[in-house]
Amino acid sequence: MKVFYTNENVIGNKTEGYSINTGISKSFKDKFLTQNFSRVLFTYIPDVTATIDNDLSPIKPDINSHQIKGTATPGAYVRFAGDPAFPEPNIHYEGSDTEPEYHTIADKNGNYSFDLPKDKYFTAGNTITAEASLGGKTYTASKKVKNMPNGDFSSYVTNSDGDKTDSIYRSNSSKLNYTYDNTSGYNITNPKITIELPDNFNFKTNEIESYIDGKFINNDNVKLSKDGNKLVISYSKTNLEENQKLEFTIPFNTDNENKNISIHAKASGTVNPDYYVDNIGENDLTINLLESALELKSVPDLNYGNVNDLSVGKPIKTINSQIVGIKDTYPYVNNWRLELLPTDFYDNEGNKVDFDLRYNEKKLDTTYYNVLYENKKINNGNFDLDLHKGIDLVPASNNNVSRSKEYKSDLNWSITDAP
Repeated sequence: MKVFYTNENVIGNKTEGYSINTGISKSFKDKFLTQNFSRVLFTYIPDVTATIDNDLSPIKPDINSHQIKGTATPGAYVRFAGDPAFPEPNIHYEGSDTEPEYHTIADKNGNYSFDLPKDKYFTAGNTITAEASLGGKTYTASKKVKNMPNGDFSSYVTNSDGDKTDSIYRSNSSKLNYTYDNTSGYNITNPKITIELPDNFNFKTNEIESYIDGKFINNDNVKLSKDGNKLVISYSKTNLEENQKLEFTIPFNTDNENKNISIHAKASGTVNPDYYVDNIGENDLTINLLESALELKSVPDLNYGNVNDLSVGKPIKTINSQIVGIKDTYPYVNNWRLELLPTDFYDNEGNKVDFDLRYNEKKLDTTYYNVLYENKKINNGNFDLDLHKGIDLVPASNNNVSRSKEYKSDLNWSITDAP
């Protein structure tokens, strides 16, 4: 109330009264015209309080999805807002002649409870308000409706060496690694994972392993089923508490012919404690597929220069390096062989001469491919194989040999993917 006066006289048309509705406020202003007063008596009205005590939920079987409970000053009138599920108010404030403005009244102990109409439920994420009013004072409490369960679902792939990667080689052993972090705000009973796999995706069900916070889940509690391209992992007698992590791995290989493959996973489970939620988290993973390759990129020209000493049996070294360029993208040790088939030497007049090629002092036969190198390691792509000038030219006799002539042989290089 605000009263304006001059000396001891009230200025009636300036008197302001505040109340919970316009009717009482107007009546006060029209009728409070006391003249020549010396004091005004104010009655203390305590502050109004209000709370929303239950955790509002969008999960339909949960009573908290359609009931709101809390406390307010005893006798306070309470109205709710923030969700379309609330009906129109149907309670008048005592003494008010306006439209109904309230949904319920706090009892003598300061408790209130209100149920939504049949088939009405709170919406996830909405902020609900409870406004309590009494004696011209109000207070508003608020609470957000919990979100639908949705955890943090992540994944990555590892190659045959156990390294994280987004690219793998076809037909090679790899592994899918999944983590479902239960940040949903609920305990999840018997989670289920459904994974949509690409064509030609191969795995063994008995190699799939599952853990909760690092603790192995007994395979008796893990059921695996495959329906077309869908793999379903169903857990029984398993409780994934809030903020716990479910981890599982799937060793696999694939012969899919596309350049990349996409894998979609969805988690579902039962919450609170008997409401099944079909989607509590999704994950998409894209993997690039590489073709394992083994090929010769370059071979050296063996140049022995101008030779003055053509003594029989004396090795002659090349004047240039003997480096072979190779591409090997196999992610494992592939026991391939570098081989060389030399041909007979001829001079520039077409005469055959008696020269041999030797590698590390061993004669290279001209009737089959000779092994120069056997691979015993992972090469990770393009690399240079240095033969360290190990291929020597050796005169076998003096027949038709002259220092004034040029001698040539064709060299046939091969790289063989050995069994």
